[in-house]
Amino acid sequence: MNKNQKGRILENREISKDTYKLTFETSNKDIKAGQFLSILCNNKTLRRPFSIADYENGNISILYKLKGDGTKFISSLKKNDVIEYLSPLGNGFNINNKKNALLVGAGIGIAPML
Repeated sequence: MNKNQKGRILENREISKDTYKLTFETSNKDIKAGQFLSILCNNKTLRRPFSIADYENGNISILYKLKGDGTKFISSLKKNDVIEYLSPLGNGFNINNKKNALLVGAGIGIAPML
């Protein structure tokens, strides 16, 4: 399966100081909890990896913190802009488990806990 995709941005907003939520459309229907994606940033050789915070009704959301040139570029994107990304990456896991689980996260690392 070709993991290289493009998606139209639905929302890119600051939710707290230097922390953003980006939501965009995807045609991929095989996304599992714990997977991540990698976004191509303008004039950068390496893509930037982000945990998937939410996937619902064909839309992916990520949370990101403004840290460098890559996230600065992503924060400049507006509604209806198109991004290029690789997804889904990683193995993911099944959350329909009937056993008790302990989830630990801090800072922007809480994104997949949502």
